[in-house]
Amino acid sequence: MLQMTSLAEVIAALRDAGEEDFRATCVEALSAPIDWAAAVRDHLATVADKSFVDGTKSIFVDNVEPKTLLLHDEPGKFRIVLNHFDKASFIAHQHEGRITPHFHHFDFATRLIGGSYHHWLFDNNGDLSAPRLSLRHRTKDDTGHVYVLPWDEFHCVLAPEPDTMSLQIRGPAKWLLNRPPPRTTTKELLIARDTALGALADLPSAAEAGQVPDFFQCWL
Repeated sequence: MLQMTSLAEVIAALRDAGEEDFRATCVEALSAPIDWAAAVRDHLATVADKSFVDGTKSIFVDNVEPKTLLLHDEPGKFRIVLNHFDKASFIAHQHEGRITPHFHHFDFATRLIGGSYHHWLFDNNGDLSAPRLSLRHRTKDDTGHVYVLPWDEFHCVLAPEPDTMSLQIRGPAKWLLNRPPPRTTTKELLIARDTALGALADLPSAAEAGQVPDFFQCWL
């Protein structure tokens, strides 16, 4: 069992993980009894403005929720990202039809560090370009829940609580995307960071072990 007390120790453990046990190492790291809100807040507050903006622009996608803020990039191995859900923005995106089932182009593991959301997972009887989806499982992920999802699994997150926040560890890209650079400005990204720092400061202090729901054990 890995013994970790800080984000720096999590990063060190992930650097040492082999490709074959990367998912399990991510889940073990995110399950550690760390005060995650404080650890993420302290780390994010020390990242220089330019480094934060340049890094976040490399992952940021316009017109989606949640907002994704880069905490650490280990090129070719993993990225650590803070996801911050804005309830009003999420509802607006949903009304405009932008909250839909999707897959990611990387394996990832996530820990909810504040709030909750409903999570739908799908079987795909088509392919990635022309999916034919049917609901496989639905659940509610709460603060402290940890899960992993392979890159080609379709899912959809719905009804987040205000200021829901999750810490995500992303593996290397398995599917190349040709997205244009984000139109989001430096000022907007810095505002998003400061808003996230405020939301992290409002989360209660807790250092509890994470819980992996039974359904997600199949991918470990």
